[in-house]
This record gives sequence, structure tokens and C-alpha cells, in this order.
Amino acid sequence: MKKFLILAVFVAAAVLASACSVVQTNDGANEASYQVRKAVYDPVIKHENRKVIGAAKWNCLFGIFTWGLGSYAERTDLNDPFLTLETSVKKAAVYDACKRNDCDIILATKYELTKKNYFLFRSVSCIVTGFPGTITGLERVDLNAVPSGCCGGKAGK
Repeated sequence: MKKFLILAVFVAAAVLASACSVVQTNDGANEASYQVRKAVYDPVIKHENRKVIGAAKWNCLFGIFTWGLGSYAERTDLNDPFLTLETSVKKAAVYDACKRNDCDIILATKYELTKKNYFLFRSVSCIVTGFPGTITGLERVDLNAVPSGCCGGKAGK
């Protein structure tokens, strides 16, 4: 038993004396010393002077069964920070107008939103009108350019 105790003390001392430590160095962990600038592009839009129309409708029965919204346009600028039911119906109407008229964007949009709430049935419909636009390309926007007449051309100095 005494030999076992002496052996255990030596093993414990050896483990404590030879503790492992790992040191990793990585140059990628240093703070980046460069600046990334985004390239900004604006779409070139060809528009037509004819009115287009699109429509969408959403229905709900008993608060459970819904139908009507199958497809909708993504990234439509509706100035609504929250995704509400009305926003979804507007996006679906924009999608319908773009698909019907073979265009990419609807300019000068006007929305006509109709809501009907009954005890067991709810309906929201939207009709959108506007002018069709087709994106024909992109043009790069120079972020360093100062608009003429702004600050006498001395901005940033």
C-alpha cells in the first residue's frame, strides 16, 4: 500500500509538473488595417407612358383556412418596416401587375386597399396602378462626386 501511495504521488507530481499549454498565433487575428468601400449602382430604367393594373386578394375562413396569396414580389419598397397582411397583399398585387405587363418595376404606384371583416370571414384585396418600367442595365454611382451647387463644391475639404 505504501508503494502504491508513493507511486500515486509521483504520478500526480509528474502530471502537475508537465502541464500542457497550447499557444496559437495567427496573423488573421490582428485587426484589419484596410478600408472596404462599397461600389454603389443605380438601375437604368426604361419606362412607358401607359397605365398598368394588378390585383391580389387574401381570404380567411374561421381564422384558420386561408387562400388567395400564391406569389408576391420581393424587395418592393412599400415603406413598411413590418411585414403585415396588408403589405403582403400589396406585394402580391405588384407581382401580378409586373407579370401581366412583362415589366420589372411599377413606377408612380397607387394602391387601393379594401378590407372586409365579418364574424367568421375576413378578406383583404388590393388593386395597384402605375406605369411599367424595365431595368435595362446598371450605372455606377461615384460616392466621391459632390452634386453641383452643394456647399460651393468645397464639401469634404
